[in-house]
Amino acid sequence: MVAAPANQAYATEQAMMIALAPLTGASLQRDNARVYGIVKQLVLELPGHTCILRFDSIADRRAAWSSLCNHYKSDSFCN
Repeated sequence: MVAAPANQAYATEQAMMIALAPLTGASLQRDNARVYGIVKQLVLELPGHTCILRFDSIADRRAAWSSLCNHYKSDSFCN
């Protein structure tokens, strides 16, 4: 873990850990795949499941989430 800057104050230890979370490398890939798995399980038997299937091979949670948001914001769901 990267040491917090000496002049940076955080409200809680959790806030500090979130601010210092690595956004690259193995940690990001592991977390990305874990979150993708959770999203996939939540929509497994819903119409949105088809929106994220194309991201299975790369387990890209951001792309899957964006696809779900676009799907459910479409005219057919908003009317």
